[in-house]
Amino acid sequence: MVTADKISSQELMRAFFAPAVAMMGRLNVAGKFMLLGLMSLVAIAVVIYSLFASLDQVIGSSQRELQGLELIKPFPRAVQALQQHRGLSAGLLGGDDTIRDSRAGAESEVVEAFKAMEERLPPGMTSGEGFRHIRAGWELLRKEGLNWTAAENHAAHTRLIDRIQSFEGMIADD
Repeated sequence: MVTADKISSQELMRAFFAPAVAMMGRLNVAGKFMLLGLMSLVAIAVVIYSLFASLDQVIGSSQRELQGLELIKPFPRAVQALQQHRGLSAGLLGGDDTIRDSRAGAESEVVEAFKAMEERLPPGMTSGEGFRHIRAGWELLRKEGLNWTAAENHAAHTRLIDRIQSFEGMIADD
């Protein structure tokens, strides 16, 4: 049994598609195929455009990530050199004078690593507050570290390493 709702919806659909049906009725077979081909081309063009827009967005974010990775390349080396410096400083403060030269070598490695970081980072980042604190922490540790207790020296090294890793994370996230 056909209800009033179905009749009205069927009539509504007929009225909606009436212009398209009338136009298709006036076209010959070749015209109908051309119209369907044109409609298919438009649909494909929309899909291709959205694909390229999506790919462009992914490529852009990937390029920014690669640039960030280039900026942070020297950071692990600096952390490793600081960890070695921390261990050698602890040994020296513990009374082992035989490692003084090794500690000086580790200090040189830290200085080299800091230079490498400064060369990679844009000027705005090296003059920013985060990097200035790192640089100041290193200079204080370098000049005064052997005058502190082993525990203070170890804690200062650890704080500096944490700051460097936090700074590295901040750069990587940008």
